[in-house]
Amino acid sequence: MSIKPIDLQTNIAHMHEIAKNEQGRSAAIVDGRHVLEKHSGEDSKRISERLEENKKAEKTAIKNEDEAKRRRKKFLKGAEQKEQKRKVENALQDEKMGKMIDVKR
Repeated sequence: MSIKPIDLQTNIAHMHEIAKNEQGRSAAIVDGRHVLEKHSGEDSKRISERLEENKKAEKTAIKNEDEAKRRRKKFLKGAEQKEQKRKVENALQDEKMGKMIDVKR
């Protein structure tokens, strides 16, 4: 199918509209790329912020674990001291003697 001169004459009148449409499409593509670039930049900032927040959370978790270990040690130490105190008190008391003292008048 060949192009006839009459076809060119009718298409030349529409060239202005076609060029306008093509320019609009290319501008839309460029704008779309700019938007995508902007979003990717924001995402990279968010990722770095999330990374920092995760590091802070890990430090907090480690501190909480350390604090829990210290509390556990303190509790066990206190329990051991109480047990030793009970042993000493029991050793000082006579088994034959009762704990209740009745006072008669």
